[in-house]
Amino acid sequence: MAGNQIADSIIVYAASAGAADSNGAGRNGLFTSQLLKDLKTPGLEVRKVFRRAHADVRQANDNAQRPAVYDQFGGLAYLAASPQSAPRRRDPCLRNRIGHR
Repeated sequence: MAGNQIADSIIVYAASAGAADSNGAGRNGLFTSQLLKDLKTPGLEVRKVFRRAHADVRQANDNAQRPAVYDQFGGLAYLAASPQSAPRRRDPCLRNRIGHR
């Protein structure tokens, strides 16, 4: 899949190519459980969320499962950002609409 990856995308797998993932003890597998936990942390850039989930999975099962991330995304993305913690960009169009020039 990584060879055919769409530009400006991030693809994440629960385990490396050719490896099996852990089913976990609950409703979700190990990777999904860790990812859901890390997604709730406000202010984390998406790559940091995936790195945390990767580290959490490896620690939880003594490095037996290694999630894989293929990254062709050039920007920054915040999935659970709070307004105080996420970087803000000024919108020049909005500024012009409210009369500031």
